[in-house]
Amino acid sequence: MKSFLFVLALIYATPASAQSVPELIKHYSGRAEWDASKHTLTFASTGTIRFEKPSHKEAYWDVPKEVSRIVIGRDVRVTGAFHTRFDCTIAGEDRKTSVVFGTPEQRWADNRGVKPFEYCQFQNRGGVLTVSNLTAINPFAYFIRGWGKVCHAKGCTFIDNRGGWANHSDGFAGGHGSTIDGCHFATGDDAIKLYFDITVTNTTIEMIQNCVPFQFGWGTYQNSKSEISNVVITGTRGRSKTPPIFQWKEGSDRKTVRIDGLKIDNPNARLFDLNGKGRLDLEITGADIAVKDYGTAQFDGRRVICGTQERLNRYRCGGDAKSGN
Repeated sequence: MKSFLFVLALIYATPASAQSVPELIKHYSGRAEWDASKHTLTFASTGTIRFEKPSHKEAYWDVPKEVSRIVIGRDVRVTGAFHTRFDCTIAGEDRKTSVVFGTPEQRWADNRGVKPFEYCQFQNRGGVLTVSNLTAINPFAYFIRGWGKVCHAKGCTFIDNRGGWANHSDGFAGGHGSTIDGCHFATGDDAIKLYFDITVTNTTIEMIQNCVPFQFGWGTYQNSKSEISNVVITGTRGRSKTPPIFQWKEGSDRKTVRIDGLKIDNPNARLFDLNGKGRLDLEITGADIAVKDYGTAQFDGRRVICGTQERLNRYRCGGDAKSGN
């Protein structure tokens, strides 16, 4: 009787847009365990989330308010996605083997004619979303997104290994106050969107096919300031024959970026691809940068790398070498 009343309470406490814990357990092919006293749902064995939902959202759990923590167990792979509206932490027990998987299909969103930003692997629609200590592979579309909402990524690996040009596997787009720390990105689209005030530390970005490490905008959004430190950019691919490190496709915002510690070694890349009517003020210290060329020369703002505004393809702060094109 108590368990029956508990289930009823969960159902009536859950907004119509969310699926209750009992519904999740019912529609997960593996084993999931609920600890009400800790507000924690644990995926204890590998499986797939498959709700009876329209609009290609069968794999998406709209997490109810009573769930404040979701755990992906060690050696567990959950095929599915998580959309939250309240404070919630999604954490793995082991970064390498606690996996959230999307789909092996290339162009998943385009093939269905849906908007990629509505089909994120981790979507924050309210409160604070924290994703930590796990690996996410081949999302349906974006990995983490919280437009205007706070998102934190800590000690995670984000990988798109499908190949192709239109998977929309953007890495991270969080609102003011969002943070990234100790993560690895190998995304087939924009890795980190600098649209809001965010902090990025101790992170690696691998430039695979169609990857842009830092994206300022595909339109006009709002002014923002980004603080970045200890970032390593690897790989020799990216977007276009001369792939950019910093790209701004369109917009009239003002972006301010401060970087302390940036290593890049991509003989095919250019530093900047800047378009639109915005302003970019950027300062980089502690740099070890080797690229093909500087890229966009005429764009509003002040860009200082290793204490100089010279347009070079090689910067090494504190070292002897600093060569031009």
